[in-house]
Amino acid sequence: MDQVTSGAFRRRSSSRPAPVRSPLFRRLLLSYLVLFLVPVIILGAVLYARVVRSVRNQVLDEGVQKIRAVRDTVDRQLLDLDKIYYLIAMDEDLKPSEIGASAISQLIAIEKLQWYTATNRRLIDNILFHVHGNEMVWSAQSVYAPGTIAANRFLGDSMSADEVLALLESPLRPSLFIAPVSTGPRGVIVAYLLPIRAGVRRTATVTFLLNIGTIRSIAQVIAGDPDLDLAVHADTGASFSLSRADPARVWLSTSARVPQIAGVRAPAAGLIRASDGYYLVARSEKASWTYAGWISHEALLSHSAAERANVVLTFAIVALIGAILIYATLQFAYDPIRRLRKSVEGRLGAALSARDDLEAIRDGFRQLTLQKDEHFRRYVNQNREAVQDYLLLSLLNGRILDLEEFNVKSEQVGLHFSVGNYAAVIVALEGGVAAGDRDMVLKSVQSVLGREYEVAWKPLPDPDKGVYVIGSRDQSETRLQAVLQLTKEYVETTHGCSITLATGSFAGDITQASRSFVEARAALDYRVLLGTSSVIAYGRVARATQDTVYYPEEEMRELRSTIMRGDAQAAGETVHAILAALADHAVPLFAARCICYDIINTFIRTMHEMNMDFSSVEDPAAITAELAELHSMEVLERVTRLLAEQVCNHISHTRHVSPASPELIERIEAYVREHYAEITFSLQEVADAMGISQSALSTIYRTMTGNTLHSVVTDLRIEKAKEELRADLPIKKVVVDVGYSDASSFIKKFKREVGMTPGNYARLHRVERIVK
Repeated sequence: MDQVTSGAFRRRSSSRPAPVRSPLFRRLLLSYLVLFLVPVIILGAVLYARVVRSVRNQVLDEGVQKIRAVRDTVDRQLLDLDKIYYLIAMDEDLKPSEIGASAISQLIAIEKLQWYTATNRRLIDNILFHVHGNEMVWSAQSVYAPGTIAANRFLGDSMSADEVLALLESPLRPSLFIAPVSTGPRGVIVAYLLPIRAGVRRTATVTFLLNIGTIRSIAQVIAGDPDLDLAVHADTGASFSLSRADPARVWLSTSARVPQIAGVRAPAAGLIRASDGYYLVARSEKASWTYAGWISHEALLSHSAAERANVVLTFAIVALIGAILIYATLQFAYDPIRRLRKSVEGRLGAALSARDDLEAIRDGFRQLTLQKDEHFRRYVNQNREAVQDYLLLSLLNGRILDLEEFNVKSEQVGLHFSVGNYAAVIVALEGGVAAGDRDMVLKSVQSVLGREYEVAWKPLPDPDKGVYVIGSRDQSETRLQAVLQLTKEYVETTHGCSITLATGSFAGDITQASRSFVEARAALDYRVLLGTSSVIAYGRVARATQDTVYYPEEEMRELRSTIMRGDAQAAGETVHAILAALADHAVPLFAARCICYDIINTFIRTMHEMNMDFSSVEDPAAITAELAELHSMEVLERVTRLLAEQVCNHISHTRHVSPASPELIERIEAYVREHYAEITFSLQEVADAMGISQSALSTIYRTMTGNTLHSVVTDLRIEKAKEELRADLPIKKVVVDVGYSDASSFIKKFKREVGMTPGNYARLHRVERIVK
């Protein structure tokens, strides 16, 4: 069945779609996912970078090793050319003085060169032999005059005969010459030039025209990596490619790294970094060139593709599993919130409209509170006067613990105190007031007092009396007397009746309003002496009575001591002595009743000093009302003595010790002697061990012994310190041994008690020992 609600509610329907996930749940889920995924992503990125860097370093290290292997292999091939070169240099038929002497010698030279070429046809395409100073060039095919040298394009397409001859006579050491050629499948000529010397003079040059295809095959077989572009760079600046896929590519010719590559010295091998890749270089140990390889960043990344994919897949799986676990855990942890929402909805009987669960629960509790408050307000409004009377009665009986508690409880009925001093005033109508006008007269008293003070009042069981609790900013009794006198005159003038106003002393704590109420009841009894239609202040009449009427001061002090000891028998005997003394001095009954009120006040004050509540023994208002109705000394003694015994028994039971004071004092002193030297020692610790409050402990000990526990502890610590100082113990150890937490406090205390510092005291006794 649908239920109509308002505000934070909506109509419940069986066909309603499933509720959307709470924004709170989504926020929590997103927060936990972020907290989990951010470290995972950071860790994954770090690991990804390390994998890429590791694979890159591995590929580059392998590339350097391959370049080094190419260099070593090609250099070994060049050793064979060196051997042929030495054979040519030692051949008698190829001596510069013989080679051009006749046609026969020229044919022999060509045959010799053919034979030397055939010894390593795989590496050598042709051999050129040139004698310095002679314009002829011999090869394995023929001898060439200057006019035909250029035409045969032995050393490239664009060189003239003079340039060819100059090149052949130029090498001072084995060198490499590279030149492009337009014909032929290789597209480049590579010449290895070696000078022949006679002493220090160069006489001829042997030039090996190398088979570039063989060198490329060697390089590719050793490298075995299609992504590694290989080349040879000569010191002259020319280069040729060793890459089979693109033999015409000479990428070093325009590279900004060429000077660095050319500057590599044998047998060095290593890396040179560029903006888009890496050069891998190795210097030839046999000739004036450098082997170089090139690998781009894209090629390096392609080598780590599998490893990168594995890292990404691993962390993706970890992130997915973590997200699933977080979701499942959050579902479990969030379940109490859902159940709480359902519970609130069940209490309200309607679905909460807010999508956010916390907002919905807050709205639900607010609605429940409003419903409860509305019920409470209706009850209070219907029973306003009864609630006021109950709260004021609790205040006068000492059941209110503090001002805040009273204000919270009385807020709904219009009672409120904001000041810090409180007194009780009792108003007694002395006749001439009709029964129907009594409340009007008592309320008019409240209106007059309310002009100067904060006021709350209630009628007493006696229909002609009312009690007022006034709150004041100060404790001026003179001001209070003046206000009460004006109130009396106003009431008598307005209503034509006489009233008596009795007030107790001001109390600085609202919890002591009960004491002021007892004093006001006592002051009211002084009407017998002072007459009706008067203003009576307890403080003034009590002092005046002590001067004119016998007052048992010594017995009252003894009564206080017996109460603090919790000695019921001694307290009863003291009360009997007080009442007997009153009878002996023929004290009037009204005065005896006032002194009995003072006895009750003594009970209340003493128990308050001991952090105990008199209302837990007897209702102050009830006992004062009972005393007001008693009309014989015997009954006064019986009631007061019984009350004294009840108070002492309560104190004794609360302490869990025998009322006999010596036992308690012995226990206190024994505990102090055992624990005073501990750094953590405190009077609160002693009070806890005795089962009483600290203030009660101090008061009982001072009352029973005439000394304070603090001075006892100080004396014990100072005496122990003296003993250890006389034994030449270090001051730091003495400080710890006597229970002080720092040396400065100990030194100040010692100097104040002994008259000198601990150091001077120790030196003085050291000197005394030496003198003795």
